[in-house]
Amino acid sequence: MTASNIRVERKERPLIKKGNISLQYFKGWDNSTARPVDVEVAEVSIRQGFASPENIFFISVADSLSNSDRFLSGDFLDAEKINFSFAGIKKFFAAFERFINKIFVPRFAAAIISVFFLLVPLFVFSNFGNFSYTADEGEEFPFLRPSWTFGKSSREIAESHLELHDADKVTVKKFGSTDVISVSRSYPVNLTVDGKTETINVLDLSFADLLKSQGIEFDLNDFFSHSLSKKLESGDNLVIKKVDYKVREIDEIVPFETVYKPTPMMSEGNSRIVQNGIDGRSFRTYKDRYIDGEYSDSMLLIDIPQKTGRREIVVVGDPEAPASFIDGKDFVDIDIVDGKPVEYESVIENAVCTAYSFGPGIWGASGMYLIQGFVATNPDVIPYGTLMYIANDKFTYGWAVAADCGTAMMQGLVDIDCYFETYDESCMFGKKQLDVYIVGRLTQSQLEEYAANGMFYSRIPS
Repeated sequence: MTASNIRVERKERPLIKKGNISLQYFKGWDNSTARPVDVEVAEVSIRQGFASPENIFFISVADSLSNSDRFLSGDFLDAEKINFSFAGIKKFFAAFERFINKIFVPRFAAAIISVFFLLVPLFVFSNFGNFSYTADEGEEFPFLRPSWTFGKSSREIAESHLELHDADKVTVKKFGSTDVISVSRSYPVNLTVDGKTETINVLDLSFADLLKSQGIEFDLNDFFSHSLSKKLESGDNLVIKKVDYKVREIDEIVPFETVYKPTPMMSEGNSRIVQNGIDGRSFRTYKDRYIDGEYSDSMLLIDIPQKTGRREIVVVGDPEAPASFIDGKDFVDIDIVDGKPVEYESVIENAVCTAYSFGPGIWGASGMYLIQGFVATNPDVIPYGTLMYIANDKFTYGWAVAADCGTAMMQGLVDIDCYFETYDESCMFGKKQLDVYIVGRLTQSQLEEYAANGMFYSRIPS
């Protein structure tokens, strides 16, 4: 039975005044049990020192059938069961008076009873004057509830009325002789650490404060779902993933890479390995990252080659593809239409073209690093740095730059010697008669810009 379930129906007896206590009796109905009850309301006027009297109301409810349960409350919200009633005090005083009169002569009995009646009210009402109050969550000072203090802490008093969590904050404000106890409610957040989620009640904490309060060590390498300075709110789902790093050194085999090159020197659909791959070897230092104890990824810190590897090159037949790696659009804005540039300075028709290869890492006579698309010429006829387009109606070498020379060109036996990345490709090219379109001569700045995109260069001799 709680006082919140009681409905007062009618006044039962007139108001009774006894000193500083006023009693009023009502008939009521208990909605929870559907039974009639007696309701007793006592108003006590308490004075402490020279302070103004303070009126405190006690509501006691007795089941008219069992007449056993007594409740005390300062409002009709949460009644607290106690073994206290004014009728009980009256009976106790009467029994005490009869007992004293039995064992003492009248003169001594009267003196003892007088002293007792003076001291007991002083004790009782001095404790009335020290009543404390608890305030409901979310309101500054709502319904005030009296409770016996008897040296209890403010938290113990609050716990007698409310279910508290460890993180709830209990504060006390003094109003004269009265303590007003306020409870700031904590709220739940979900914290996931090491893959395990726990619900924790917090109050006015940041993410970092929560981790510290739980004894969780962290550093700025760790992953956090929210900013560490975030003020936590009810229902937040917080995640911290511990990030650790380990450094390891290894003498490692570097597998060769396989590249596929389209070539016009084979019919479509055919392919051929023109360079076998060779594994390399390097002494490497890695920084491995672990997240929540599980390996995540690695970062290469140091790479010291011990043995240089070589790519595997596979050529795939594509009659429409150029053999050259160079894109003329990197230098000039000239389109190729019907197998030739729309703009050019001159053309050498049916030029004798052969092919050669020295493998990767070769520098031409011009000082430029040779790639497929650079060609050897007689520099007196076609100077170094000349941009050309080499093709006919049956075969396309593509864009080319003069970067090397050779005996056959100097003797006038061959006009152009085309460089290939592999010896097999140069053999497949053989000897052809192609048209050479002279488009112009590249400047040093153009070559430098081209080199900045990954191609080695050297200054073109004047």
